[in-house]
Amino acid sequence: MIIDLAPNFFLHGGQLINQSDKKNKSQSDLYLLNVESLTWKRFFVFDQPTARDQHTLTKINNEYYIYGGNIAPENLLLDEMWCLSLANVPWASKQMELPGIVWEKI
Repeated sequence: MIIDLAPNFFLHGGQLINQSDKKNKSQSDLYLLNVESLTWKRFFVFDQPTARDQHTLTKINNEYYIYGGNIAPENLLLDEMWCLSLANVPWASKQMELPGIVWEKI
């Protein structure tokens, strides 16, 4: 899932190949790419959605909602919705990890 909040793009979830067993594995990380400076940051999150890929994203006002997805390599389908709020993110922070995002299971 990619969120466009110019000049930033957010990347959540997806799959990586596990080098030890060569199987795809779902991810739950949330990263930010500033396209002007070409720098990446990672969000520091305690409570977040289950690792997933193939999920959908909808923006309503200033919140983002993800629904569904798949857990690899088990091929488990997810039937849950989460809301992402970016209202408390300290955008000017020079840290590599950013606090302040809030995921809420709906």
